[in-house]
Amino acid sequence: MKPWPVLMLALAACGDGPDREQHAAIPPDSVPRGTTERLANLAAPGPPVTSTLLAVGRDSYGGYCAPCHGKKGLGDGPVVEKGFPRPPALLRTTRSPERIVAIIGNGTGMMPPLAGQVPPRRRWAIAHYLVREDARGD
Repeated sequence: MKPWPVLMLALAACGDGPDREQHAAIPPDSVPRGTTERLANLAAPGPPVTSTLLAVGRDSYGGYCAPCHGKKGLGDGPVVEKGFPRPPALLRTTRSPERIVAIIGNGTGMMPPLAGQVPPRRRWAIAHYLVREDARGD
């Protein structure tokens, strides 16, 4: 079989013929689906601080943050031992939960943004966990 008939059909399918669905341009100032809910989930003061939220924050900190910042937030995580630059200490600083949530989502310095990996509620959990640990002074 010659490839020409198949090629012609493929090219015809790519055209803007009358049976092809037409897509309108995205209107200016439009908001992608789910953005309003995501922004609401990021709005201060975040979810109510409960023992469950703090437990999620502790566990999430261990998975997402401790590899760089260390178990106690002193900037001495295992990646530093592998030669990565030492990140700043997290505890004993005056950071609001809102600031921590923003840093997790947007990144700062050498820290990449983690918005795609850490959902908003989990960011709040980590932030409140860190603020509580800082207040405890352990």
